[in-house]
Amino acid sequence: MVKIDTYSTNTGYVILPILEKIHHWFLFNTGIVRKNANYLKTFYRSPLMLKKINGFGGDLLFWILTGVFAGLLGGVSFEGKGGVLFIFLLSYYHVFFYCESFFSSYKGLISLDGEGQNALLYSYTIDNLWILLKKKIFTANIYIGTTLLFSDIAIFLISSTDLIVMIWILINQFIVMAAFNILLFIPSVYNPHFNFFNIEQLDDYADRKFTSSTVTLTIVGILLPIMMIPCIFYMIGSFDLKALLLFNALSLLMIIAIMIPVLLMLKKRTIKKDLMFSR
Repeated sequence: MVKIDTYSTNTGYVILPILEKIHHWFLFNTGIVRKNANYLKTFYRSPLMLKKINGFGGDLLFWILTGVFAGLLGGVSFEGKGGVLFIFLLSYYHVFFYCESFFSSYKGLISLDGEGQNALLYSYTIDNLWILLKKKIFTANIYIGTTLLFSDIAIFLISSTDLIVMIWILINQFIVMAAFNILLFIPSVYNPHFNFFNIEQLDDYADRKFTSSTVTLTIVGILLPIMMIPCIFYMIGSFDLKALLLFNALSLLMIIAIMIPVLLMLKKRTIKKDLMFSR
């Protein structure tokens, strides 16, 4: 039995057929996913992914917290102030910490420079590494978004939360998920290390650590508190329900407005001809 860094090929024999069926039955039936099927296959068939299969589809902590939220949201509507707090925490904090966990578990696969010297193939295209980055952003959104969708379905079935509330949660989760994923790609785009020695130590470089910490602190210390402001004002009685929903919508539009220039900056960075050779 061959082993690669504690990964047993027996794991692949058991897990891979299941993953193949899930992808072909559920994901590959949609057009946009089918177009990126080949790249997704390189992700879920990778020994690095199978080595950390416990984090695929949400780790134990993620599902424990999902169960906790299912209990807290039982019969909750926007009318109850305590329930609104749990709704906002589920919509934002729960999503961010899962995105961060996913990137941490699969940094060798999801990072732009995780391709190593194979990324050189993309440098001969018109858009250079921008094509590769788009594939990686898409992969992160597909897997994280699918997990969030199933967790929300579980919460809905267990807690009998109002359907309108669940739709609101889903919209919020998917918008901030896309934003968080874009931001979490910043370290590997601005501090790439294509000539790494160990793919699982990509985040150990000093410049990468600094950028990652800055991004995380910005999200946790600035972005998430801003997203919670409508909830706080609603709980202390400064906002009524209409104002809560209005300012929540405005905060989501603000997130979208911020992410567009960030994405354009990432594109500008990745189409540089010398990005790979400068690292």
